[in-house]
Amino acid sequence: MKQILSLFVCGLLFFSCTEVVEYDATQDSAISGKYNTMKVIGDFIYAVTDSELVTLDVSDSENPKEIDRHDLGETIENLYETENVLFIGSDTDMHIFKINGNGIPEIQSSTQHFEFADEVGVCDPVVAQNDYAYVTISSVAPSGDPCGGWINIDELRVYDVHDLTAPDLISASALNSPQGLSIDNDLMFVTNLNSSTLVYQLDHEGGITLVNSIPGGAHDVIATGGKVLIVSKTEINQYDYSNVNDIRHYATLKL
Repeated sequence: MKQILSLFVCGLLFFSCTEVVEYDATQDSAISGKYNTMKVIGDFIYAVTDSELVTLDVSDSENPKEIDRHDLGETIENLYETENVLFIGSDTDMHIFKINGNGIPEIQSSTQHFEFADEVGVCDPVVAQNDYAYVTISSVAPSGDPCGGWINIDELRVYDVHDLTAPDLISASALNSPQGLSIDNDLMFVTNLNSSTLVYQLDHEGGITLVNSIPGGAHDVIATGGKVLIVSKTEINQYDYSNVNDIRHYATLKL
């Protein structure tokens, strides 16, 4: 995974050196992909390991201190933050933490995706916006290997998280090995390992409408400001979606 991350960062640097794309660091909440495992908020760093959520106080940059640690007990996929709420995807649950006034994350809920979790192994990153969380459930890892378990379930799920303590599953759409996902305003991009990247319009009431697609299988995506990077096993492609009905390819970086 570290190799994939290194290549991904190289890809970002490559595109940033062209005249094609300008990524605005102020839009950090949108710049998040499947492998995002760390978030800086003010004087605190929040990071997830394979099984824990760790909080560091970096108010003294020369002497960072660990101030909190939560054992999540499962294989962690990603960390996403919006409005001081942390959403963490694991192979069995969606964990939600709210950051208190002292910077400490407080558990709000852990939503199990399946009652028969021992029989299901999935990869399930999560993103969230406007009181709704979006989760891809995939039985296949980016490598093409099974995520584990013997029941294959591949879905895009939408949860109502108005009540952080009791997320409510409101829809589930069958997809083809869904992987990474990224939100930019009212658009959401969802990659599929063996098919196209799907582009959805969000109505901010939990509804999603497919409005376009970008050919080619991929395992991660980062979208912000009308520009999107789509990562596959062999290359990173950049597209302009300022007109969502006419998405245009600009550049390719071979990996």
